[in-house]
Amino acid sequence: QGKWVLLVFWNAASDEATRAIFPRLEALLARDAKDVEKFEILAVHDASAKTWGEFDAKVKKLKAGPWGGKDPGFPVLLDSNGETFKAWGVEKVPEMVLIDPEGKVVKAGNDQVLREKLDGK
Repeated sequence: QGKWVLLVFWNAASDEATRAIFPRLEALLARDAKDVEKFEILAVHDASAKTWGEFDAKVKKLKAGPWGGKDPGFPVLLDSNGETFKAWGVEKVPEMVLIDPEGKVVKAGNDQVLREKLDGK
């Protein structure tokens, strides 16, 4: 509690997540560095990677290509059994869920809504 939390449900095969959304999230972190204590981004990878070894193999080309040799600047979590996706009702990727500092889900929340909230809009 006390922070905005942006959950990003994704998988490494999703071009939209890896080539469009992840750069936006990195830009959000860079642009809003002054507000970094006000929000967290957590990327939850689907059950197609059961172990970190499988995950590393899936993102090897991404890391060498669009990610510029770096890991994302935010934590990546594995939903190795699919229970997290199921609990949040996620059926397709990418999917974003924004949680406000009081712990309530923001309807239609995403990275752009988070940026607006950080800007005081």
